[in-house]
This record gives sequence, C-alpha cells and structure tokens, in this order.
Amino acid sequence: MFQLSVRNIASATLMQLGALSFLFTLLFKPKVLTAYTSEDILLLSPLVSTEVTVAAMVLTGLVCLSVLPRCSNRAIAVVLAAFVLVPLAICLLVLLVYQSAVPPLASIVLGMSCSVQVYCFVRSSNLGTSELLLSSGICLALAALFSHLAYVATGLHFLGTALLALLLAFSGFLLGRQERDLSQKTAAIDEGQEQESIRDTIRGSLATGLPVLFESLFVAFTLGTSWNQQEFDALGSNSPLFLVGIVLSAAFVFVLFMVWRKTSTTSFLMYSAAFPATLAILLNIIGGNDISPLVFVIALLSEFCFLALAWIGVLILDKSPTLSGVLASFYLLVFIAAFGISLLLSLLMPLILAQKLTAVLAVFFLLYLLFYALYRPRSLLKEVPKSPSLPSLSGAESANIHELLSSECTLLAREHGLSARETELLPLFVVGLSSTEIGRRMFISPETVKTHRKRVYQKLSVASHQELYDLLSISREV
Repeated sequence: MFQLSVRNIASATLMQLGALSFLFTLLFKPKVLTAYTSEDILLLSPLVSTEVTVAAMVLTGLVCLSVLPRCSNRAIAVVLAAFVLVPLAICLLVLLVYQSAVPPLASIVLGMSCSVQVYCFVRSSNLGTSELLLSSGICLALAALFSHLAYVATGLHFLGTALLALLLAFSGFLLGRQERDLSQKTAAIDEGQEQESIRDTIRGSLATGLPVLFESLFVAFTLGTSWNQQEFDALGSNSPLFLVGIVLSAAFVFVLFMVWRKTSTTSFLMYSAAFPATLAILLNIIGGNDISPLVFVIALLSEFCFLALAWIGVLILDKSPTLSGVLASFYLLVFIAAFGISLLLSLLMPLILAQKLTAVLAVFFLLYLLFYALYRPRSLLKEVPKSPSLPSLSGAESANIHELLSSECTLLAREHGLSARETELLPLFVVGLSSTEIGRRMFISPETVKTHRKRVYQKLSVASHQELYDLLSISREV
C-alpha cells in the first residue's frame, strides 16, 4: 500500500545505530562501561558509575525538552557537531590514557551524546510507518549485535568502549548532515496557526499511548532488578544464545511490519505487547534458581521485544509537525530514570522477590491491555467509513476502488512533494474521516492531524474536502 525507500531505511538505520548501541550496552552490559578490564581498581563502582551515567542522561533529556525545541536549525547543528567531536575525543582518551577515572567519564559523556542524538534523530525523521518499522527493527538487531560483539570479540573493555564512541560519532555525523535538509520541515508556522506547546504535545500523546509508557517502565524494572543476577552475566557472554535472542526479536518486528502492511493501523502495536508480557509470566513458571540457556533466551526475547515495541511506539507517536523529538526525549528520560531507580531496588530486593514481582507486573499489564482494548480505542476497530461522495459499491468494486485510491494518493503525494507522514494520512483525508477519528487510528492528537491536514491542503492548493476528492483521478473512474 505504501512505497518503501531502501535509501531512507538504510539512512535511518545508521542514524539510530549509535544511540541504540549505547542504550543496549548500558542496559544489558553496564559493567563493561566502567573499567578497562574486570580486574581494574575502579574510581567508581560499576553501580555508582551507571547511576551517574543515568543522572547525566536524565539531565541532558531535560535540556532537550526545555531548550532545543526553541533553538534554530543552526544552533542544533552546532550541538550535534559538538556531540560528534566529543565521542571522537572520548575514543582517543580511552585508547591513550590508562587511568581509573576515564571509563566512568566515557560512560557519562557517551550517555549524554546518546540523549541528544535520540532527540535529533526523531526531530529530523520524516519516515512513514512502514519505513519506521523496518529501519527500527533492523537497527535494534544490529545495535544489540554490535553492543555484544564489541566487548566479547575484543576481549578488552576499553576497545569495546572505543568502538562504541566511534559509532556514536558516525551516527552524529549523519544526523548533522540531515539537519541541513530540515529548513522546510521546521520552518516557521504560518500566521494564524497555533503552535503546540510541549506540555500539550506530551499530554495528547500520553492519552493514546499509555501502553508504550507502561512497556518502557516494565522493561526498565526487569533490566534494573536483574543487575545482581550473575548467571545472566555468564550466559550473556555466550554469543550463540545472544544471537538466537536477536534473530527471534527481529522476526517478531518483521511480523509487526507484515501486519501493518495488511491493516494500515497502528493499534496492533499496543496489543502485541501481550507477547513479551506472556513470556515474562512463563519465565516465572519454568524458571528457578538455576538459569538454563532456554530461560536465558526467553528472558532476552521478552526484554528485546518490549524494547522494540517501546522504541517503535515512541517513534510513531512522536508525529508533532512543530515539536518533533519532544515526546521521544520525554519517554527516554522516564525510561532511563526508571532504570536507575530499579538498579537501587536491586540492592534492597531479594532476587526471588524481584522475579515474582516481575510476573505480577506482567499480569497487571495484560489486564490493562485487555481493559484498553475493551474501553479505550473502540473506534480503532471500526471500518473506514465511505466518503459521502462515493457511491454504494459491491465488495469487488470496493476493493478495486481502495487499491486505486492508494495508488492515486501515492502519485499525488509524489507530484506535490508531500512528506511520508502526509502521504500516509492523505487517503484518510480523502475518505472524509474527522481529525478525531484519524487521531485515534494513528495514535496522534487531533490538533496534530489538523496541522497535517492544513499543510496537505496548502501543498495541493485545495480549500475543502470536496476539492481534494475532485483532484484525484479516482473520482472520474467512479
């Protein structure tokens, strides 16, 4: 139904890769960021170093929320340039200076660079849902693989950190180039058009995307409380087991992509979180004091799938035309803060209690998804109503018209330079859906839909729905 650009997918994958690789390292292998080797005398303990990194990322996220949305393209480009040079400097520092203060410093600075790059990637992204699903799925798999091999293959922690810094610098460089093409996307809003406030953007997205927030909090808790599970650390060095978890997670994301291609609605992303939640409950049933390879793979699959759903969900929700990146920074801030709190809980909570509590949280999450499906987004399950201008058609004729509508909208979007997101929304504008209905289907606020609609009408030089419908050659075919 929607056209895919291999170039866009590859570019988006590379721009995400640095930040996501650091996140995977921080979440799954935080201890390797804190020392050159496990025998080093540390300036800070692994836990303290990780907590300081978390605090630095939270503070950077607050800056992204409060300062960067009001900055010009040039100012943001300068910030990105700084966070390209800084990881390069950290790379050289790690390689050349053998001091106990260097690894914690590298972890902190790379964490700050990660927060800035997440904001800038979402801000500069103009991908459709299909391209987001594919690029994010590929990037998550590559990031997990790179994070694992960078430390396991080299055998030396400082080499893994140096490689991670180089990757962050490369992703930052690509994001800096992308900033040059943002003049049209982030141009000043037309006179008379209200700008969305940061608070309204977050509030509107939370109203429809609470499951994404719960997914983030759930995986932050499970990863944080597993800090002291030595068995996971041992099995985590087993590359074949890690690879199995990555492949299964990538297959899960590919299934999501195929479902999207058939349904063209993002509501299934919310409900597909039932799969990793069920795996978390299964772990409590079959797991014990001794963690077997099977239990390790299931745990890895559950956490990878939750992370993938949370990340993809945030990218899809963050579709504000004027404040792109704000929601992603907010979710990352909440997620990292929850992870830091969970690390502290791991010191106070016995392992068996953490496992039981994880299963209880998974049950409550499944119940919430059921409640959400029954009472919250009922309109998401409705069929797209026909436009008043369309005559009554038989089933076969309706299918043909639907296919023709999709192709005509794609051609029209290309001719008039519509963005990927505007192209996705165009068929919904044509069939006459209200802004509220479209917002519920696409999990964005009605105000955001209105902004997109106004821009589409301006680009197509139409002033009403009927004029938009008449513009399509499909009207003549009917």
